[in-house]
Amino acid sequence: MKEILFIAIGAAAFVALVWALLLPSISREVLRYQRTRDPAPLLARIRRLRPRARPAAFDHAIKSLWNAYQRDLCLPLVRELAKDHTREPIAQYWLSRVLEVEPQLARATLDPDFISRFFLPDLAARCGRAG
Repeated sequence: MKEILFIAIGAAAFVALVWALLLPSISREVLRYQRTRDPAPLLARIRRLRPRARPAAFDHAIKSLWNAYQRDLCLPLVRELAKDHTREPIAQYWLSRVLEVEPQLARATLDPDFISRFFLPDLAARCGRAG
């Protein structure tokens, strides 16, 4: 039984280490995006990750920009997150958040067709920051 516990702790530590190594590169790309206003390098960096890691990377980038009140820079990332990971709770959380908190910005950036195709209100209603 102790062996299983040690293996689980070791696996969790390994995942945490790998994630800690990935976040700085995403954070660097977020800083570059803030300077250049070009999301392409950040999106490319996120898309190089394993598919299951991408929603968390999008979340990290969007949350960084959101908390810095650079909401206009969030929209291209929210758009790509929603297109690529529509059924992920975090995608629905950010779509809902943008539509509620920044409705004018959202409507100027996300056309009605996009919203009807990618926003899932029933799923979004069940989502919080943690999904």
